This record gives sequence, structure tokens and C-alpha cells, in this order.
Amino acid sequence: MTAVLASWSRALALPLTSRVPDMPLAFAESVEQFYRLLQETYQTEPAGPDGILVEADLVRAKLERSSSKSLERELATPDWAERQLAHGGLAEVLLPAREHRRPRETQVIAVLGKAGQGKSYWAGAVSRAWACGRLPQYDFVFSVPCHCLNRPGNAYRLQDLLFCLGPRPLVADDEVFSHILKRPDRVLLILDAFEELEAQDGFLHSTCGSAPAEPCSLRGLLAGLFQRKLLRGCTLLLTTRPRGRLTQSLSKADALFELSGFSMEQTQAYVMRYFECSGKTEHQDRALALLRDRPFLLSHGHSPTLCQAVCQLSEALLELGEDAELPSTLTGLYVNLLGPAARDSPPGALAELAKLAWELGRRHQSTLREDYFPSADVKTWAMAKGLLQHPPGATASELAFCSFLLQCFLGATWLALSGEIKDKELPQYLALTPRKKRPYDNWLEGVPRFLAGLIFQPPTRCLGALVGPSAAALADRKQKVLAKYLKRLQPGTLLARQLLELLHCAHEAEEAGIWRHVVQELPARLSFLGTRLTPPDAHILGKALEAAGQDFSLDLRSTGIDPSGLGSLVGLSCVTHFRAALSDTVALWESLRQHGETKLLQAAEEKFTIEPFKAKSLKDVEDLGKLVQTQR
Repeated sequence: MTAVLASWSRALALPLTSRVPDMPLAFAESVEQFYRLLQETYQTEPAGPDGILVEADLVRAKLERSSSKSLERELATPDWAERQLAHGGLAEVLLPAREHRRPRETQVIAVLGKAGQGKSYWAGAVSRAWACGRLPQYDFVFSVPCHCLNRPGNAYRLQDLLFCLGPRPLVADDEVFSHILKRPDRVLLILDAFEELEAQDGFLHSTCGSAPAEPCSLRGLLAGLFQRKLLRGCTLLLTTRPRGRLTQSLSKADALFELSGFSMEQTQAYVMRYFECSGKTEHQDRALALLRDRPFLLSHGHSPTLCQAVCQLSEALLELGEDAELPSTLTGLYVNLLGPAARDSPPGALAELAKLAWELGRRHQSTLREDYFPSADVKTWAMAKGLLQHPPGATASELAFCSFLLQCFLGATWLALSGEIKDKELPQYLALTPRKKRPYDNWLEGVPRFLAGLIFQPPTRCLGALVGPSAAALADRKQKVLAKYLKRLQPGTLLARQLLELLHCAHEAEEAGIWRHVVQELPARLSFLGTRLTPPDAHILGKALEAAGQDFSLDLRSTGIDPSGLGSLVGLSCVTHFRAALSDTVALWESLRQHGETKLLQAAEEKFTIEPFKAKSLKDVEDLGKLVQTQR
């Protein structure tokens, strides 16, 4: 269930032949030996499902102020038609920025993406591209997982960061380090999973020395890099999740990119490749049919991690017989994936692993040491079942959950089973309403939906299937508390993002009374202005609108909604008016006209409203002209 490698031939924009490149410069013998050693470190291709190659796009990202009075920056949500794809892949990401920077000036580039979008595997693809000679502008590439950098002490030097904390310790003498210091502009340093570093905001203000050999904390070394004092002139490439307001370190980046998820076509291509690589091509068509029968899971196929999880469950179900069908919720997906492992576990092993997942999440961590386990049996079982693994760059004693979503699911399992959590505190973990003192900051962002599903879905096919009927009985009181809380919520008072989260929680719960309450309390005018709508968001919103039994007016501007989602919402009979980006609206109309969908085109034109119109840029005026021309 680890994230799939989602970049690759076009994203690298260079041939995928694995040749050994010529030496970029005339190196001294020790430098050349180190160069070859580093190449060998990064040349290994991922095996198994992680090695499945399916293209994914990089999109140029921009920042905007969180408010007119605030200096804080947030990631902007471009309209679908305004997205700027990095068609040149790595060449476009790394070369133009390098050509326009001043000499000896460090270049900071950030690649953003939600958990499961394939950022770590993209970072691995960059390293492999260099190892195969496809990034000749760099003599050396160093890739460091950020979970390795939360270490105490003040005795670290730049050499430690480059040579000792990467995928495996490297042997480098003073001549190698001296060469690097002389040509920092030919060094690419990748910091993967930047969100796992504590207090990133302080890197631009921390004190640090300018001497590379001066010992300091790892935080001080990073501050030196971000302040352009250490290794000045290098290229610093970060991968990270965008979480709320971006840290100052990211807001000062020279270039920002987003790693987009799979399109519908890419999802289906991945399913076909998965069964081709597993040698079970006879299951390809049937697996696609299973996925198409579950539109909700199909919408989640934009996440490579979830796409892989669906394939793994489909493979297991199809091996059992032709009557297979996928569950209709994410909770059901992970219960079915973990059920067989749980049945073969030592007593209490799943609950102990769930507690570890929750405690790590509370500390904003996804890696753990082997001595964290209460017993060796639990660790042996978790590794044998593929729930834990040694992450890239980790020491022999470090382990990580095979996916972030698995950690979220296990964290929610702990909340559902734990007697340490007071029943009256449980609603706070849904993170739907603001509280002055919230014990849970939503770092494990998948927990609310899984918690609702685990608490409300029938125990025999949910909690009971994981931990047995006696333990599942502990959730009865929690169900009553959460049901009372959810039925007292007023959806019309929630912010757009919280309303979407409530809809997802209600869907996962599969409890008729809660779903009915939520959809019937939806306000007739729904504005998602400035709130990103992913494919699963658009799907669950459409399902709720259809079930509500009333008419709606939607504001879908600045949501980044894809054409499929926009068309499905606009086509609902209960949606009588909508606003969307002018460019996206024109593209929708043209698409409907080309496909001969006359009735839907007429409905889309009649429902569209533009009032009040306020032009904020020349592009708004140009788009308005296109809109008028299209209608004519």
C-alpha cells in the first residue's frame, strides 16, 4: 500500500534507458570513485507495484495572501483551464530557473502534493535520472529523507548531512568535500517529506555559521542552507505536503510545483499495468469493471496510493471467485485489506499497532524505532504482513507504515477502541468545528472519515472483522455520542472545507439518519469560492445534492474543479444556477458541443450566472469576450 511511482517518462522528459553516463568533468581519482559510488546508490529501480510507470503531471503553483491584511501566504487554487503544466518535466523544473539566477545564488524549488500523490517516488525518480546521466548539469545529487533530520545534538557538520544521512552512509574523504565546496552550483540537494521537520518556520531566522566545517545542530545546518550561507549556489529541491498556510521557508522558494493526481484515464491505465506486472492479465477487465461499479472509489483513483490499494484488494477478491465486489467506502476498503492480516495476528497485535500509529501521528511522525514495540511478535507480524517496512534512507532499526493512509486508518482504529479517550472528547477528533483547545490538530488528516466509518458501520463487517466482537462492543457508547453530535450540527453554519469533510464523514458512516440530517440541512445557496474541490469532493457533493430533494445554486469559482466534476454537478436537475470560472465554463460548453450533448449544453447555458461580474484583471475581460462569442 505504499505510494506508487507516479512520474515518469514524460515527467522526466528524457529517455528511460539506464546507461552509465560519461564523467561530467575531469575528476580526481577519489572524487571519481565517490561519483561512481553515488551513482550505484541511486540507480536501483523500485520493485513490485512501486515500479509501475504511469505518467503524472507537474503543475506550476502560485502563492496568494491569506487575507488583505495578512502577510501570510497560502497555496493558490488555479482554475482548471489556467493550470500551467510543466510539459518539459525535469528539464523545465530545473533548467530555466538555473539559467536565470545570479551566480553563486542558491535556488530553492518545492514540489507539493497531498499524502499519497507520489512525492517521495518522484524524488527517487530525480535521483535515478541523475544516476543514468539525464541531469548533466549536476556533478552530485544528494537525497535526504527529512525524518532522518529530527535528531538532537549540536555536533553535526555539512559533511554529515551530505554523506551520512542519505539512503545509506557514503564514504567520502576531504578531497571529495573540497571539490563540492568549490562547485556548489553543480550540486542538487533533495530534502524529501519536508513536512516531517519540526518548526520549519524558523529556518529563515535561526542563527547558523557560514563555515561548512563548523559543528552545529541539524536545524542550524538547514538554516544555513535556506539563508544561502552554506553551500551557496546549490539547487535545493524540497518535496512536501501543502498544509494550510505555507511555512516561510516554502513561501520564499524560487519556484513552486504541484504533483497532480491521476486523471481518470491514468487511473485505468494503472489498473491495467498493475495486473500486467503481477502476471494476472486475465483479471484486468474484471478489475476495471469492479472499480467502475464503485464511482466513489473510482473518484479516489486520482490518489496513486488509493489506486494501488484498490488494485490489491481487487486482486485478492478476484482470486476468491467471480462474485467479487469492492466496498463502497474507504473504511470498507481498508477493513477488507487488513482483515486477513488481523485474523492471523498475535493477540492484541492490531490494537497495539494502532496505538503506535496514533502516538506517532500526535508527534507529526510516520517513522518509529524497533524498540517502540511492546513485543517482538507484534513487530514480526506487522512486517510479515507488509504493514511496516524500512523506509528509504532509514537505519536498520527504523520502520515506517507502508502508507500515510494506513497510518490514518490505524490511528482512527485506536480512537474507536481506546478506553483512554473520554466519550465526550470524541467529537473533537472529527475536526469539524473550531475549538480553543483541540487535542488533535488534524495532522493525520484521514482520521475523521475513518473514525466515522469504524464507529457507525456494522461491527460484523467493520471493527468486529478486525478485532473481534468483544472489542468492537466498546464502540457502542461512542456511537451514541457521535450520533448526537453530528445530528446537532448545522451544515449551513460550517465553512466550505468543513462542510465537505462532514459530507465525507456522513458517507463513511453509512448511517441513514445521519446522512439524511446532513443533506436535508444543506443551504440552498452553496459557495465553495476559493476551496479546492478534488474529484472525491465533487462526487460526494453531487451525491448529497441529489439526495437532498431541493434546488441549489452553486458557486464553484477558484475551486480547481476538473471538467468531469464540473460537468457532473452542472448536469444535476437539482442545480438550477451555478457560477464557475469563465474559462472553465467556456471549455465545458465547447466540450459538450463537440460531443453532441445538446440537452446538457442547453441546461449548462441556462443555469450559468455571471452576476455580479467584477473584472479583476485583463484576463477576466478576455474570458468574458470568449463567453459572449461562444454563446453567439
